[in-house]
Amino acid sequence: MDNILPLKPDLVIAGSLSVERTFRFINTLHITNGSPPVVIISDDQQITDFVCTNGFDDVSVIKESLTPAEIKLTIRSTLETNSTCDNQHDCPLIIGNSPEMLKIKRLVPELNRLNEPALIQGESGTGKDLLARFIHFKSNRNDKPFVKINMPEFFKISVGDALSGAIPSPFHGAAASLDNIFSLAHTGTLLLDEIGAMTAAFQAKLLQLFEKGVVPQSDKDVIDVRLLATTSIELGTLVENGEFRKDLYYRLNVIKIEIPPLRKRPQDIPQLADFYTDKFCLELGKSHYELSEKTKEIFYNYFWPGNVGELEHLVGRIVSQGNEAGLFEKLNLQSEEDFFSFRELAKVKKYLQTSKNLSLKHIANNYLVQVEKRLVKKVLESTNWNKRKAAVLLDISYKSLLNKIKEYELAHS
Repeated sequence: MDNILPLKPDLVIAGSLSVERTFRFINTLHITNGSPPVVIISDDQQITDFVCTNGFDDVSVIKESLTPAEIKLTIRSTLETNSTCDNQHDCPLIIGNSPEMLKIKRLVPELNRLNEPALIQGESGTGKDLLARFIHFKSNRNDKPFVKINMPEFFKISVGDALSGAIPSPFHGAAASLDNIFSLAHTGTLLLDEIGAMTAAFQAKLLQLFEKGVVPQSDKDVIDVRLLATTSIELGTLVENGEFRKDLYYRLNVIKIEIPPLRKRPQDIPQLADFYTDKFCLELGKSHYELSEKTKEIFYNYFWPGNVGELEHLVGRIVSQGNEAGLFEKLNLQSEEDFFSFRELAKVKKYLQTSKNLSLKHIANNYLVQVEKRLVKKVLESTNWNKRKAAVLLDISYKSLLNKIKEYELAHS
């Protein structure tokens, strides 16, 4: 790609690549400014499904058995389609092919046909804002305004204006300025980010606009807005606590999209790590950087409390420093020696669900044996099978180590 991009080609034709490399190739092309249309020659159905699910209008997949005339027709069609999609490069990428993310991607076209309000829920850092933009750019409003209002920040500014005695602008006012906010997004999409932070007055005003069915702009005109909302808090809980209006909740919850936390879709982690590696290489002017297999394994087993946002930040630091050593300890990331990882705890849960023997003593002993076996093997490998040194590190006698090697049937590979 380093040789391709500076040429600014009108079209890129890619031969047969592995599925993983094709995914990375397409995603990386789409984070470049003015990325060209792509024709991929492949018989792999996974690649065709990937292109269709992500709605890549500028990517075509053709069979290897096509005749030259058919290939020429596809190239012409791809170039013509690309020339009519001037704003396609503004559309964000939703990275991930896990069942959970594929379900969300396949929902977007149907969601846009309905044009109803949608509520996007997920933990902080899962990409709720990104999905909202994706929905907008995949709709027939993609060439219209996309306006995002961060609710916590909005009310923080409004209160600050009131305390300082300043005259609030039409954008920063309280509930009365909602009409002005809708005006900014006329014919486009309005995103109310972290909607759980809305004041009671603002909730009442928004509900009033819903009940009218239109948002008055003048005696003759009405405002046409597609409304999206996000929340990292379960709104149902706020409703139960009397902090959010039940009638407004039902209005917003017509279509609800749950974005799963990253720890519940670990199969997406390698692709996300590769995507952000390429993204930061491009931003920092680096030709290439490849994460080590050890780092990728650590990534796969990490809990990711900050979700995709945390992964992006960490990869950015690695690429900028050009070094992975020592970074994980600083950020309190678990290493390969942290045996009670999220994935290990998942194994315990599975064991409890399938085991008929629920004796706490039996379960504890069985699991500790597994951990001990793994620990002994790791220490032996780290010392290049120097048994005396390994015994010292494990704080056991040399004879005890030999017995455990025999008991666990460990062998120097």
